[in-house]
Amino acid sequence: MRYLFFGSVWLVAWMCVSGAWAVPATSDDLVLEAAGMLRVGRQPKQIGIAPDGKKAYVTNFGGKSVDVLDLSAFKVLRRLKTGGAPVEVAFTPDSRYVFITNFEPGQLWQIDTHTDKIFRTIKGHLYPKGVAVSPDGREVAFSSWWWPEGYLTFVDIETGKIRKTMRVGNRPRGLVYSHDGKMLYLCHFGGSGVREGVGLGLIDRRRFTTKKMVVTGRNTRHTVLSPDGKVVYASNTGSSNIGVIDARTGRIRRRIRVGPWPKTIDVTRDGRLLFSANYQGRSLSVVDTILAKEILRIKMPDRLSGLALTPDNRFVYATGWDTGKVWRWKIVRRGKLAETSP
Repeated sequence: MRYLFFGSVWLVAWMCVSGAWAVPATSDDLVLEAAGMLRVGRQPKQIGIAPDGKKAYVTNFGGKSVDVLDLSAFKVLRRLKTGGAPVEVAFTPDSRYVFITNFEPGQLWQIDTHTDKIFRTIKGHLYPKGVAVSPDGREVAFSSWWWPEGYLTFVDIETGKIRKTMRVGNRPRGLVYSHDGKMLYLCHFGGSGVREGVGLGLIDRRRFTTKKMVVTGRNTRHTVLSPDGKVVYASNTGSSNIGVIDARTGRIRRRIRVGPWPKTIDVTRDGRLLFSANYQGRSLSVVDTILAKEILRIKMPDRLSGLALTPDNRFVYATGWDTGKVWRWKIVRRGKLAETSP
C-alpha cells in the first residue's frame, strides 16, 4: 500500500505539472500558449530548425537516430537510423545541409536536407559535441569533448577536408561564429573550477589561437550571439545563470539567474527575449534582455535539453529528455514587448 500511495502521489503531481503546461503562461507583456507535443526518439538531445523554417531535426541521443519534423504540419516526417549517439545540429545559411555531431565513434555527419540522407561523414577526434557553420556557409567547426584539453576542428564544407584541428580548454561544448567570421566563441564545460578551463573561449579564427578565456560561470555549455553581433550569451549549467558578454572585448556585462541547470538557449531576432531550457529545473525560462531578468518560467513534467526558435519567432520548441517528446509553445507579445516585436 505504501508503494501504491507514493506512486499515486507522484502520478497526481506529474498530472498537475503536465496539465499546467497546457495552461497559457503569462507575464505582464508575454504569453506562451501550449501549441502541441510530439513523440520522438529516446533521449532527444537537441532540436535544430532550418533557416527557411520548414523542417527541424531532432537528435535522439539514446535512440541512435534523428527525427525529421515537418513544422508546418507539426509532425514527424521520417526517422533516420543513424546509429551512434547524435548530439548537436547546425545548418548552412541556405538550409541545404545540416551538420550533426556523432558522439560515438567520433564523426560529423553532413546530411542533405532535400533527401534526408547522409551526404558525407567526416572523421574527427573522439566525442564531438558542439557544431557551428560560418556565416558565409563555407566552413563548419565542431568541438570534441576531451580532457584536460579538448579539440576544435575546422572543416571546408565544399570539399569535406579538415582545415585545422587545434587544442582548446577542458571539455569544449557549444560554439558560435561572430558575424564577420573572424572570431569563434567556444564554451568550456570543464570540471568544477577555473583551473580546468571553465568559461567562454574567444578563438581567433584566422590565427587558430585562443585570444581570451572569460570565466562566465561554472560548466559553460551553450552559447548564442545577439542579432546585432555585439553580445554573446552563454548558459552556465553549474551556476544556473546566463552570462552576458561583450562580443568584442570579452568583458562580462552581467549574469542573469534562470532555472537550475540551463542547457540550450536561443534569442529572438530583435534580441529582446532569450529562452532557456533548464534541465534539472524541469522548466523553460524567458529572459527580458533589456531588463536583464527572468520574466517567465514554465514548470515542466520533463527535463528539458534542446531548444530552438522558429526564424519568424512565432514558436519555441524544446526537447524532453525523459519522455522523448518535443514540446511547442506559441509566443504572443503584448504591451511594451509587442512594440519591439520582429
